Amino acid sequence: MLTDAQIDRYSRQIILPEMGGIGQERLLAASVALLAEVDDLSPMLEYLGGAGVGRIYLECFAEADALATIRAEMAQLNPDVRIEQAAQAQRCDLLMVIAGSNRVIEAARQANRRGNFNRVILARLGEPFLLSMQSSRPPCLACANPAILAPIQRGASAVPIAALAAAEALRLLIANAPPAWRMIEFNGWQARSTPGASAAGPGCPVCLAPACRL
Repeated sequence: MLTDAQIDRYSRQIILPEMGGIGQERLLAASVALLAEVDDLSPMLEYLGGAGVGRIYLECFAEADALATIRAEMAQLNPDVRIEQAAQAQRCDLLMVIAGSNRVIEAARQANRRGNFNRVILARLGEPFLLSMQSSRPPCLACANPAILAPIQRGASAVPIAALAAAEALRLLIANAPPAWRMIEFNGWQARSTPGASAAGPGCPVCLAPACRL
């Protein structure tokens, strides 16, 4: 149940029909594993932390002092939110990948091979600009669209595709029934749904492995 302070803090989003008090309670109880470069963390934490996602696990290739700074900034932005290192994650509701560099792509490729997630949102911040939203497997990321995990060079449309990913993450976390797998391509002016595989690739060891959670 929301406290009076929380009702006041989140009042502008609680009044939205899509959110309400129940949706806000779901956000506060939710946990997200966030994989990104440090430079891409600020806008994502402002969206997710500001909205009240209760626990955020970071894998961002940052030094310990940088993580301490991030924690301090989040404590000022929203004391309801806890920031932890990804290594401490036991169970998460969502894996969120903000892919703006080749090392984030490689980390996403390794996470995809491990297959230790149920739900994932991946925003590709370079050509082709793609946003993949999966609520279950199959397909895994590699089978959904090979371009998702291809080598990347950050592009000019990185900011809007990352913002779209944050909005989709909040929608997924408050939903009673998570939407089916979707993929969106952004060309700098508009977003459109794009075709992709809806089933496992032949003999894919990731798609055939039993699904589990972070």
